[in-house]
Amino acid sequence: MNHMQLLAEIKRLEPKYLILDTNVSTSEYTIIEVKEENPDIEANSIRLPADASSKALVGYPSIAALKLMLKHIGFGSFSFYDWHSNISDWQDLEDYRKYERISLTATIK
Repeated sequence: MNHMQLLAEIKRLEPKYLILDTNVSTSEYTIIEVKEENPDIEANSIRLPADASSKALVGYPSIAALKLMLKHIGFGSFSFYDWHSNISDWQDLEDYRKYERISLTATIK
């Protein structure tokens, strides 16, 4: 759950563009929703050495929170891929269908 630390490292690389595909909270508010994940599943988060649980904590930002974090490090001009107008077979894409995962590109201001 080190969103800003990760984004600061991305900014340090001085990219002009960012392509991001990530899980998000479906909340309309500017929040980061905290959940637990099984770190034994390859696509999930990894446990930290300080974790006392067998689960890993993850934070799913809402789209509003994600945009705010990206703006804070200098990105603007967001373009979201519209999965719903381009996909007819949702097999293995349920998180996109339920708006729990998004794909976007952002350009540095």
